[in-house]
Amino acid sequence: MDQLLGYMIQKLRNNNLWDSLNVIVTSDHGMTSVDVDNKLVNINDYVPDNTVKMVPRDGAVIQIIPEDGQEDVVFQAIKDKEGEMHVTVYKKKDIPEHYHYKNNRRVTPIVAIAEEGWLIVDKTQKYSKPRPFGGHAYDNRLMSMKPLFLAHGPNFKANYNQESIENVDIYPLICKLLGVNAAPNNGSLSNTEDMLEVNE
Repeated sequence: MDQLLGYMIQKLRNNNLWDSLNVIVTSDHGMTSVDVDNKLVNINDYVPDNTVKMVPRDGAVIQIIPEDGQEDVVFQAIKDKEGEMHVTVYKKKDIPEHYHYKNNRRVTPIVAIAEEGWLIVDKTQKYSKPRPFGGHAYDNRLMSMKPLFLAHGPNFKANYNQESIENVDIYPLICKLLGVNAAPNNGSLSNTEDMLEVNE
């Protein structure tokens, strides 16, 4: 990515476009280092046998569908060992609002979120190969989970540092730069307009 971005910037400079074109570099989320040798927890070591029907997703976040009538058993087994497992476990109805996550039919009855850098799985052999060196989906309040955002161009203030923004705020910003009306969305131009050189 460094080489690709460098190539693009050099081509813009070669064609005298670097100072006349607005460029935004961003990502969908942050990343942090993970250690599958020393920071990997197997859910099967902590929940009673035959209490989990399915684990549709594991990693930084593990989603658990308990067997019928076993939700409280599975939840409490993890709750009692949160510190040892390096996770925080929630029933669907108790997932904190800042995750913007619990109000979807696809969210499982139990969700556990690992501490930064830890992984929780139901099959440790999953990580025999390929071995991940980085991960995401940890607590979205962590700075490591914040996406990258860099902007350059005639409509952006030079050497300006912006407070953290939400990814949904980028869409109205781009619409403003393009001079088009934004479709209904969850972002707000007021969260990004201070970075603009000209506010109309």
